[in-house]
Amino acid sequence: RFDALADMFGVQKVRKTANEYYLVAAGLPDAEILPTAEQRACGIAGFGFAMINIMNIINIELAEYGISFSCQVGIHSGSAIAGIIGHKTFQYDLCGDAVNTAARMCSYSKPSHINISEATYQLLNHRYGAVPRGELNVKGKGKMQTYFLLNMPIETQEALAVQQHQNAVTMSFVDRWARKGNKGTNGSTKRLN
Repeated sequence: RFDALADMFGVQKVRKTANEYYLVAAGLPDAEILPTAEQRACGIAGFGFAMINIMNIINIELAEYGISFSCQVGIHSGSAIAGIIGHKTFQYDLCGDAVNTAARMCSYSKPSHINISEATYQLLNHRYGAVPRGELNVKGKGKMQTYFLLNMPIETQEALAVQQHQNAVTMSFVDRWARKGNKGTNGSTKRLN
């Protein structure tokens, strides 16, 4: 199912599952499919959310067996060295710091979440909302700023933040008013208009 999703999103499965990872890259085999770094990051992010969503469907199908799976996703953007195996059916393998960092982003993620590096955040912050996780001490990398990617446009995240702030201010005002025990001169509670 992941292979079918990879085709839909224009990303290339790089190698067989390595340990628990399913590794894909954008820009292979044809760099023109997703020509810019921004488009490649968007393709990978869309693929990541699709993986999480398809896992929910798989779990519905497996419920009668008492089995359920979860998936967590990590994304990093950068350059890597590609190796091609075969003459007819190409198999890609990647190595380099970007691949190792992507694996770390995955291992520091949580089930049903996409954890992204600062480099990926800079490519996606105009399209997707994100929740900063602060600096994590990432094994072999040191301190890194990471984010949980949200499956919503940045405008929606900003609108929700404004709405939550307004609700907090309103609740705060109502709570303060109620604590003071504001009563009218005839003993009735004052109304807020």
